[in-house]
Amino acid sequence: ELLGTAYLFTPPPPEAAVTRVVETIRESAAPARTDTWSLMMRARAGGGVAGFAGPSILIGGELGVERHLVEGLGARLFVDARGGPLDSGSPIHPVQAVFVSPGLGAAYLWRFGPLRLGPAIDLRATWTTLQVQSTPTATQTFSLWSFRADVGPELRVTLGDRVELLASAALGVSPLRKTLTLESTGETLLATPFLACDAALGVVVELF
Repeated sequence: ELLGTAYLFTPPPPEAAVTRVVETIRESAAPARTDTWSLMMRARAGGGVAGFAGPSILIGGELGVERHLVEGLGARLFVDARGGPLDSGSPIHPVQAVFVSPGLGAAYLWRFGPLRLGPAIDLRATWTTLQVQSTPTATQTFSLWSFRADVGPELRVTLGDRVELLASAALGVSPLRKTLTLESTGETLLATPFLACDAALGVVVELF
C-alpha cells in the first residue's frame, strides 16, 4: 500500500537517455530561421559573348547583403565594380573601361547535405565609362547608363556555422550598348556586348 501511494503522488524520474531523445526531437522539430541577414563578398570577371567588338573582359569585386526570406529563398542588394579590359585592344588607340553596377537579385537553393545549389537572377543598372586614346596626345571619354539581367546557377558549400563558400556563373543581357568608331577610318575600336558571360567566387557570412 505504501509503495503504491508513493508512485501515485511521486512518479519516478525519467531515464537520462529518454530525456536526451526528447530534447533531440524537440530541436529537430523547431522551425528553421527565416529572418537572417548575411554579408556577401565576391570576386567577379566577365566578358562578351555576342554583339561586341574589341576587348571586353573586366575583373573586379562585389559587396552585398542578403536576406533569408523563406526556406531556400534569399533576396539581395549589391554593388559590383570592375575595371579593364585585360586586353587594351589596339596598340595605337588603347581603351580603358570602368564598370559600376548596383542591383538586386534573388536565389532559390536546394540543400544536398553540405551543398546548396539552384538558380539565381540579378537585375542591375550599369554605368560604363570608356576612355580611348584618340590621338598620341589626346584622350576622349564616353559614358553609358544601361541595365542588365543576369541568370545562372549558384553553388554554396558550408564551411562553418555561419560561413559558406559561393561560386556562380551567369549569362547577362544588356539591350543598350555603346560603340566607339574612328571617324577617319570607320574602324570600330570597341562595342559593349549585348550578351555577356560572368563568373564569380566568394563567401557569404551570416551576420544575425
